[in-house]
Amino acid sequence: MDLSAVDLSPIPAGGTAADAFENTVAAAKQAEKLGYSRFWVAEHHGRAERLAGTTPEVLLGRLAAATAEIRIGSGAVLLNHYSPFKVAEAFGTLDGLAPGRVDAGLGRANGSPAADRALGTERRVESPNEDHEERIRAVVNHLYDAYPEGHPYADLSVPRSGAEPPAPWVLGSSPASGEIAGTLGLPYCFAGFIRPGFAERAVAAYREAFDPGTLPASLESPRAMLAINAVAADTDAAAARRRAPAEAVYRRMQRGNLGDRTPSVEEAIDELGETRPDAGDPRRRRVAPVGLREPGDDRGGPLATRRPDRRRRSDDSAHGARPRCGPRIARDAGGGRRTRSAELTGAHRGGRLRRASATRLSRRRDRRRRRCSPRASAPSALRGRRRRRRDRRTALGSRRALRTARG
Repeated sequence: MDLSAVDLSPIPAGGTAADAFENTVAAAKQAEKLGYSRFWVAEHHGRAERLAGTTPEVLLGRLAAATAEIRIGSGAVLLNHYSPFKVAEAFGTLDGLAPGRVDAGLGRANGSPAADRALGTERRVESPNEDHEERIRAVVNHLYDAYPEGHPYADLSVPRSGAEPPAPWVLGSSPASGEIAGTLGLPYCFAGFIRPGFAERAVAAYREAFDPGTLPASLESPRAMLAINAVAADTDAAAARRRAPAEAVYRRMQRGNLGDRTPSVEEAIDELGETRPDAGDPRRRRVAPVGLREPGDDRGGPLATRRPDRRRRSDDSAHGARPRCGPRIARDAGGGRRTRSAELTGAHRGGRLRRASATRLSRRRDRRRRRCSPRASAPSALRGRRRRRRDRRTALGSRRALRTARG
């Protein structure tokens, strides 16, 4: 199994974007030294006070100069904001700087309304999946000079190194993105650190829809990669502390309030209320809570710990863990219990994370209120209907807040 890494270029406490990029370069060098397969950088807009990575095509030029063998790429360039031809030109230029080792990770995501307006992005598209598929097709055709004679773009070209063209990957966090990747016959990377509960369904949709030979870059057989957050340490307590800031950030995303900066370890522990020391048992040395256990699958993960020195030690430990193959991702999506573990922690499900979600806390409060309320004598069926309506409203609000925060 190949291991890779994706970096979001988080701004360290008291630091600037210059410090964030310096840390990203150092992480890429370490990943190459450790033998990782690829190193990707992400794209986010409107969060410059926390994440410096807004233009992966620019940062990748620096990484091309700092590395020699490891593959570098975007995780992902947000294609809905740009012209496919411009994206192809950018990756063609990167191929000239790092011949034969560039990955063009293609994804989509909306930012805040203000950020999308500033980028000139149309937030409401009549057929978003078809639009995204066509944009990916266009990028690949430009990169591989595959437009037929007589096509309006047949005479357009992009810079090339003469080596293998940039390898396109489809990135996403839903079964729809997996279906698009399969239809195009391209490799697929699922953002398990965002929506781990959809991992199995998305990869299944990818494999079911896979059609080899659709594009010049199409594969003969499916190839999938799962991106997760991984935290590794020598002790349970150290692992719990390292992952606390990432878990606190995810909790903030659920509430729809990210705050103005990434919390420190102590601040995160205060927010979470506990360090959960049971989740990092060294006997369960895995690099992911869920994984793709098929031949030819890869695994990548965001470098999510806050301090760069600790992040690099965690990366080193995770690489040495030699994860074993297992039979499943989460559980059967149509039946058994699906893990929702460790969205941003990387702890194994076996750690029995004691996560008290906002919905469960709300239910507990409601039960206490009903015990002391005159309405407690209402028929149980009526109380059940009221509770279900309230739970649906709570879940809908959480999903909207998460969607807005994630962009």
